Amino acid sequence: GLNGAVISSLIKFGQMQTAQELLLNEAQQILYGDPPGNLAQLTEPVVRSGKTEAQSSGTPESIWGLAEFQSNLLQDLLGYHPAAADSLVVFTPRLSGEMRLIQTRVPYKKGWITATLSAEKGTMDIALHSEVNEKVYGRLKCPGNRPAVDFMLQDSGAIFQYTYVPKAKPEIPPSKIRREWPFTSIDTETPFPVLAAPEYTVLKARQVFLPPGKNGYTLLYKRDALHDAYGEKGTNVHTKSNLFKADVLDLESMTIYDMRNDWGFRVKLRKMMAADKTVFLALAIRDESVSGKLKRDVGRSGCYRLSNERAYNRIIFADIGIEIQDGSGKRLARFIPRQEKPLLTFPKERQVRFKIPKEYLPGLNAKSRITILCSAQGAFNGSGSGEFRRVKIKTAAGNVAKIDVPNVYDRLDIN
Repeated sequence: GLNGAVISSLIKFGQMQTAQELLLNEAQQILYGDPPGNLAQLTEPVVRSGKTEAQSSGTPESIWGLAEFQSNLLQDLLGYHPAAADSLVVFTPRLSGEMRLIQTRVPYKKGWITATLSAEKGTMDIALHSEVNEKVYGRLKCPGNRPAVDFMLQDSGAIFQYTYVPKAKPEIPPSKIRREWPFTSIDTETPFPVLAAPEYTVLKARQVFLPPGKNGYTLLYKRDALHDAYGEKGTNVHTKSNLFKADVLDLESMTIYDMRNDWGFRVKLRKMMAADKTVFLALAIRDESVSGKLKRDVGRSGCYRLSNERAYNRIIFADIGIEIQDGSGKRLARFIPRQEKPLLTFPKERQVRFKIPKEYLPGLNAKSRITILCSAQGAFNGSGSGEFRRVKIKTAAGNVAKIDVPNVYDRLDIN
């Protein structure tokens, strides 16, 4: 991602060896990466155990990465800077070290100039071949303080050649290059988070998927009053806007199933939009069988605090993913969807359905105190780590978002 700026800076300060080492590494990734012909946005710093190549991530086909590579090649190494308005091209070539040959075509007005740059033991040979149907005036600036060389390519087919031979003394004074800048070596024992196993359990789709019709013994069931999904103070106007159908986030009922090794959760809404990804749920649960801190603040931009009686030591956040935390905010388990199709929402049935292994709520029973908070999805990133959407408040100046009011649309208390 930042390689382009790094290479430009290295060349600017005479660190050719390091700059070309990095550029050649990028070339290898482009030629032999997966998919070939592309440059991934990110590459891990060390090779994973059992692998022979460093793993790429981020955007696998990074257009901006390829653009930076091309910019480094043409502008920094070849030093091509056209000034077509003045019918002038300027080349400031820099080539040494492992990279000894560059051959490319650069655009100029309605044609092209083929440039060949080769280097051997400090000597550079520059050859320019015109494919432009007019005179091209040029200026060549070689390393050091030497005067620029002016040239002219008369017409298509014209060739300009020049050999740069360095002086006996360094072209760049040693005082300007205190030392070479090598790449630092990476300690492979460093516990990079991306390479280390997460401190929480990563749940798989089969562990959370609970389709309609697949139920168990009903442990808890509670209905909610309808037409009340407008915030505790009746100030929420999101659900009255054209973005949402009326009552779309209005809780209708909550059912918890005992499914032998899992707890099944079914939250039914009065209405749900087709292919819905907007629902965000927080289930704050008091499990008396587990110790640890009790918490009242719900978090996730909810601006919502429960009473002392409803403080929780387990909370489940559900959008298209799932996250389970304890009362200290520690992440216990997480489900991150790997496909676009929602696995938790079923618009036709107006339900959000999922299950979790019982180990995360070992003491859940018919008398457990549970608070369900329903909202629209806020900052959505598809990773089960979304947040409550801001409500809007009616004011004389119009509907505006507030940061100091609860962002909960509807609430259902059990026990």
